[in-house]
Amino acid sequence: MTHGLLLKKDEPIYQGQVSGRCPSKKNTKKVVRRYGRTMVIYSAQFREWETRALVELRQTWNGKTIDQPLEAVFRFYFKNRQAESDLSNVIEAPQDALTKAGVIIDDKIIQVIHATKIFGHEPRVEIELRHI
Repeated sequence: MTHGLLLKKDEPIYQGQVSGRCPSKKNTKKVVRRYGRTMVIYSAQFREWETRALVELRQTWNGKTIDQPLEAVFRFYFKNRQAESDLSNVIEAPQDALTKAGVIIDDKIIQVIHATKIFGHEPRVEIELRHI
């Protein structure tokens, strides 16, 4: 998109979205022991969302992986309040997806987060990243 171009201070360097209800990463995992090893396994619903997220994020980002401090804006859209997740729990999934998709080098470079839950809309998460 606009990575590498001259940007105004408040102009996003990345804007993207992931369709579908963003799951709480914390509440979709299970710790199991297999073959003497402890492993974390995520639910099928979470794995499906993450797979879709990686495809959609990679489609909207063709620049170099961002490695500078960022401010992130997350807007989580939900149809209703059924099984409503804590905002702090749903932030983790898109941050990790941004890293796995190669948009950012590591989610620890996100130093400021603005997150909002919005109800009565088609489920999705909209993401904006800005340099600090």
